[in-house]
Amino acid sequence: MKLFKGILLLVAIFGLLLSSCAPKNNQPSVDEMQTLVARTVDALQTEIALQPTSTPVPTALLPTFTSIPTLLPTATRILPTATNTPVFSVARVEDLTIPAGTTLKGGQTFVKTWKITNGGTQTWGKDFKIVFVSGDSMGITSITLGKLVYPGTTYEVSVKFTAPVKAGSHTANFMLETNDGYQFGIGSADRPWLIRINVENIFQVTAASLVASVNPYVGPCPASITLTPYITVNGSGTVTYYIRIGSGITDTYSLTFTDSGILTGNIITWPIDASMTSLQANIYVDVPNHQDFGVLTVPITCTP
Repeated sequence: MKLFKGILLLVAIFGLLLSSCAPKNNQPSVDEMQTLVARTVDALQTEIALQPTSTPVPTALLPTFTSIPTLLPTATRILPTATNTPVFSVARVEDLTIPAGTTLKGGQTFVKTWKITNGGTQTWGKDFKIVFVSGDSMGITSITLGKLVYPGTTYEVSVKFTAPVKAGSHTANFMLETNDGYQFGIGSADRPWLIRINVENIFQVTAASLVASVNPYVGPCPASITLTPYITVNGSGTVTYYIRIGSGITDTYSLTFTDSGILTGNIITWPIDASMTSLQANIYVDVPNHQDFGVLTVPITCTP
């Protein structure tokens, strides 16, 4: 329909142009012009009717294009890897002497040497201590480091222990302690390390000592001092002993024990005089140890 109206408009315009350009004596009349336009329109209508009708292309069949936005690269933040290394920690403890399970005699003294590695992030102070935390202390409650131990370095320490008198397996557990009382150990810094020994079921004297009635002695001379022996054993049995005093010895005595523990021996009275400046004495255990025990010294001052 739009096409038809356009053609009519063109024909009208064309007619006007012809009429304006033609000479006046040859100019067609109005009736002739209307007849000409009507014929032209009829011819065009006939031609349009004979033309095939065009089918519009369905828009649904046409591909659609979706614009894809350009993605700008984004910076990825790499976070630092978290570490679980404690500030204070023991990486490992090596037994350089007396490995775990060593068999000793009851009451026997022994030297334990450790190599301890600082596994934390902070230096151990000189006043840090190795402390006993559980088990059988074996005579030790704490040992002061006495030196700085830097992270990753090792510290060697030798400690003199005394085995328990009772037969069987014995364990002592230790940790490190800061100067403000914080304790730490191996693993996740919460586990102690240990000494583990076995004590033989062998009857032994584990300690023997003398106690003087006066010490030091100040008084008139001649006089006498009494000496009382104390003997400790790890089980049942009989002990024979004597006392060395200066260059002399006493008679041999015996003590019978029904269990581990301490008993008092025979009390000895020993004379002193103005020629003596001290009295020295000690116990010698003949059976079962064949061993001398510590010397007692009593200073002597004789007065008129």
